[in-house]
Amino acid sequence: MEATIVHLRLPQSERRLQPIALADMVRIGRDHDGGYVLPKILVEEADSLLSLGVYNDWSFEGDFQRLKPALPIDCYDHTIGSKRFKREAWVETLRLAALRGSIGETRARWAIARSYESFFRSSVRHFAKKITNRPASERETDLTSALNLLGGTKTLLKMDIEGSEYRMIDQLLVNANRIVGACIEFHDIEPLRLVFDHAIDRLLEEYAIVHVHANNFGQVADDGLPDVLEITFVNRAMAKAAKPRPTIHIPELDQPNDPSRPELVIQGH
Repeated sequence: MEATIVHLRLPQSERRLQPIALADMVRIGRDHDGGYVLPKILVEEADSLLSLGVYNDWSFEGDFQRLKPALPIDCYDHTIGSKRFKREAWVETLRLAALRGSIGETRARWAIARSYESFFRSSVRHFAKKITNRPASERETDLTSALNLLGGTKTLLKMDIEGSEYRMIDQLLVNANRIVGACIEFHDIEPLRLVFDHAIDRLLEEYAIVHVHANNFGQVADDGLPDVLEITFVNRAMAKAAKPRPTIHIPELDQPNDPSRPELVIQGH
């Protein structure tokens, strides 16, 4: 059954979100939630990957590792770890034994625990630290410190930190000389529209937008702008001659984050 599509038009006030056109756009990460669309040149140019916020899905990072096995990858997420995944797996196992759980869910929990153990090793590191603009303890760090530890000079950044992305804008600009691109999920856009608009305006000083996708887990504002957007940026040094792309949605690459809900397709101007 073909997914239902809801067509939205980019509001006039948000025309700066219209992407520029770069060739060879690709999807990195799994189908539906967890995958991002970006130009192939970012994959080719990146000498490191910094991922902020992974939870239980490292398919984006896994695709990068398969494409570039020697690429250093650092991931930050203070909410996860081996102990947590194993604890959740054992809890589900006990629920199953008490006839309150399911075999499918139990297998899924153990699969996550095993995947974590096998993926985060050698060139892929997980730090159980919270990313913030003002670290206040050893369990917190900031973007600049994470970049310094990673050591790349052409780092690709992936950021999904549930609203804290707005606090990272200053450091994204300060470190623009060593960030080739960024895939950022922006949350709560409707209640934080002024904050969102200010963040985009500032980012466009150093970066250009190459893709915008609406996450259909979120709602849609009265003017048609989705509440959650996945936006891919490239450093302006890589996009000097690029022109605006007439369309925003890329049918062969974009997918609904939640396949059970209508896909939100943004039409440009």
